[in-house]
Amino acid sequence: MSPYVRRLLPIESVLKNKSILLLGPRRTGKSSLIRHQIQPDLSFDLLRADTFRDLSFRPSLLRESITSKHRLVVIDEIQKLPLLMDEVHSLIEERGTRFILTGSSARKLRRSHTSLMAGRATRLLLHPFTAQELGEKFDLDQRLQFGGLPPVTLQDGPDDAWRELNDYTGDYLKEEILAEALVRKIDAFSRFLQVAATANGEILNFESVASDAQVPARTIREYFALLEDTLIGSTLEPIQWKGSKARKCTATAKFYFFDCGVLNALLKRKHLRSDSPEFGNLFETWIYQELRTY
Repeated sequence: MSPYVRRLLPIESVLKNKSILLLGPRRTGKSSLIRHQIQPDLSFDLLRADTFRDLSFRPSLLRESITSKHRLVVIDEIQKLPLLMDEVHSLIEERGTRFILTGSSARKLRRSHTSLMAGRATRLLLHPFTAQELGEKFDLDQRLQFGGLPPVTLQDGPDDAWRELNDYTGDYLKEEILAEALVRKIDAFSRFLQVAATANGEILNFESVASDAQVPARTIREYFALLEDTLIGSTLEPIQWKGSKARKCTATAKFYFFDCGVLNALLKRKHLRSDSPEFGNLFETWIYQELRTY
């Protein structure tokens, strides 16, 4: 078993004052962080079929299971059962119970009960490993090729890392998109995902992406919003330039995937040369990822 790499997210200090909504793409290490750095009194994993079935049938079971001894409670993958947010809100108000709610998608939460958590829970986002977290184990070439997802970074060799990345991109399409019925046509979304990967870090042109993916432009905008909601990527908006009028500023956003390894897997890019344009694009993407994490 690989040794645990301690994460720098200030989760312990935040918990002293508030509950936490801990969001992050799948496999970024949310459960591992809680297991190694936090000691909850009680945990509910909604990925377990029996737990999901019992709580979806009777949400009040959450309240009945939590006693005065349970000061810190974890609910994993809360977006799978947003109606539990009502019970969580009530328990925070009435009993002062502290919660860590983890999730890999913000879409269903935003549509339902997130407003109830205003002022009662702090939203934290867990990213892949940073260079500082890895310390002496950090290798730039490896990072640009395989990214920073913990289960990928901690693999013994490149073949295992690549296999993990391929499984990840397949699981994302299957679990995040199909299982939650977030799009109607998975084939159209699959084409879009490939084209969006080629446009990573470039000036965003919805019409061009729509043409290449053979999907209407208005749908492309929805798909990019979906990638942001499921934390697979983020848009970098331009800043208004207030300096010299002689210098033109960029007025169009860029879109970056959250991990270089996942991006390479989507593009089936197994080998990377340091003198290639792709290397420069990935380096820019990694710099953006590090800055966004901090």
